[in-house]
Amino acid sequence: MLPNSLSGHNHGFADGFKVLLAESSADYAYDVVEALSQSQDVFHIEHREGLADALEALEQSYFDVVLLSVSCLSSSVEGGLLRIVSLRPQASVVLICDEYQQETAFAGVRAGAHDYLVRGNDESDVILRTVRSALQRHSSATRLHYMAHHDSLTGLANRSLFEKCLRDAMDRPDPGPGVVYLDLDGFKPINDTHGHDAGDEVLRVVARRLRNVVRGLDVVARIGGDEFAVMVEGMRSIDEGAEIAERLLRRVSAPIAFGDLELTVGCSAGVALACPEVSNPE
Repeated sequence: MLPNSLSGHNHGFADGFKVLLAESSADYAYDVVEALSQSQDVFHIEHREGLADALEALEQSYFDVVLLSVSCLSSSVEGGLLRIVSLRPQASVVLICDEYQQETAFAGVRAGAHDYLVRGNDESDVILRTVRSALQRHSSATRLHYMAHHDSLTGLANRSLFEKCLRDAMDRPDPGPGVVYLDLDGFKPINDTHGHDAGDEVLRVVARRLRNVVRGLDVVARIGGDEFAVMVEGMRSIDEGAEIAERLLRRVSAPIAFGDLELTVGCSAGVALACPEVSNPE
């Protein structure tokens, strides 16, 4: 693995672009660094080898560009891309593939990536030109993808994105994901008594609280009016899921300030765990 922090130029990076490189091939990673070092622009590059590490890096820091190997993704390319867009909707995404993976990479472009690079076929000027192009034509297309897959009130993933992320996670090796489903208790009386503005504020606060309890690589979604779901990566047991659910319930049930009012909602939760398929011994 390359050092986590690589300078693509001999200047500081404060006035330049920050690049996340998720690539398992050290040789190609060095090719990318070399190509970007030839630019008059300033690029600061962080290298990760897999999708989980890349998602953690995106949770912790802002990036202008994500260069992502399709080998980091499972069979659901769209699900992996949407995870990145969910965490950093401002980032441009360029896929990296081998010759035989071009069909997958092209599907990724249809799903929201800005372009793709083919290992072995790309000279330094092609790499640099592709990254610059992605930076220039990024904002409008990514914003449309973000709006189509996120709840407009809370900013959480919507049901469509949640289902795609869940399928993507279940395609990866064990341990698989777990799901905590949450349904607010007593939400309708708040709407009926104090109005929809109060109800909207409760939903926004609940959304923030849920995100603050789980990790960035976990997916929090609003899947109905007062229904939420959390996909927990690598959940190993129902007991672990129950502990997470208890933390979520405690946090959600704390009083919520709305003007001079103190609003309280309860919450019910259920836990499901993805189990690997068991082959028939016969």
